[in-house]
Amino acid sequence: MKGKIIMNKKILKEICLTGMLIALCTILRYVFSFLPNIQPITAIIILVSLFISRKISILTSMGLMIITGIILGFGIWIPLQILGYIIICLGTLLIIKRNIILTLTWGIIGSYIYGFVVSLSMLPYIPNNTFISTWILGLPFDTYHAISTFIFILALYYPFKKVSFMINTWLK
Repeated sequence: MKGKIIMNKKILKEICLTGMLIALCTILRYVFSFLPNIQPITAIIILVSLFISRKISILTSMGLMIITGIILGFGIWIPLQILGYIIICLGTLLIIKRNIILTLTWGIIGSYIYGFVVSLSMLPYIPNNTFISTWILGLPFDTYHAISTFIFILALYYPFKKVSFMINTWLK
C-alpha cells in the first residue's frame, strides 16, 4: 500500500524503551543537579550497555544530553558529553564477563575518562599550555563522579540484572 509505513515490532519496542530511559535519566539528572557531579546517569548508561543493548545505551545518552541541555543549559560541552558517554558505552565491551567487580572498576575509570573528554570543551577558552593544570583542577569533581558512579552501580547492579532479563525477553 502506498504511503503505509511498516515498522518492525522490535524497533518500536527499542524506541519505546529508549524514550522511557531518556525520561527516567532526565528526571534523575534534574533531581541530582544541585549536587556537583553526583548522579546515577553514568551507572545507568553502563548497566543498560552491559545488560540490554549498547545501541539503546548510546541513543539514551545522546537523547539525555540534548534534553537535559535544553533544561539545564546548552553549551559547547554537550557534544563532548555525548562523546564521553559513547566511549563509556563502548568501554563496556571490555567487560567480557558480567561481573560486578569489573563493572565497578569500569564505572570508576569511565567516570574519569568522561571528565577528561568533557574538559576538552574548555580548550578554546584557556591559555596555551594550561590544559593539564585546568584538567587537574577539575579532578575533585571527576572523583565525585567516580564515587557516585561506584555507589550507584553497587546499588543498582543486581536489581538491574533481574529487570534486564524481563526487558530483553520483551524486546525479542
